[in-house]
Amino acid sequence: MKQTVAPSCPAERLTDRGADDATVVPTLLQQVGGGGARFTADGAYDSWSLREALAIRGALTVVPPSKAAAKSDKDTPAGRARDAAVVRIRDVGRRRWKKETGYHQQGRAEVTFFRYKQLIGASLRARAPLAQKVEVRLACNVLNRMLELGAAKPVAIGS
Repeated sequence: MKQTVAPSCPAERLTDRGADDATVVPTLLQQVGGGGARFTADGAYDSWSLREALAIRGALTVVPPSKAAAKSDKDTPAGRARDAAVVRIRDVGRRRWKKETGYHQQGRAEVTFFRYKQLIGASLRARAPLAQKVEVRLACNVLNRMLELGAAKPVAIGS
């Protein structure tokens, strides 16, 4: 019987409940070699340190600014990109901006974590940090395998 092992994550970090996810991203970026093409996340990730770290890597950052955001006039790639998003949202609305930028892709990550918590649970059973990492990795592999076996396969219809 052939066994397959899921490829390891390019970057990972297990944090406690109180951790601010946006502050963890620069550490994750250091684990990933090369430049990133795109980073999509919800408004909780709208921080200058994160935007600057992504701009250095040349990544397209799709993070909605807060509803009360104003232009910053920062003359940096990250500042200009965020200001452009603020202006575009003001001109066409948040909903249209999300469609134009492909922001809906962020929802896939949210659904993945929802599935994880529904199937595996929202809390870890292991107490030691290394054991927790192993527990999460195994749970992710189980979830990925279940999705692989049960996910619908798209098929083109027509000529």
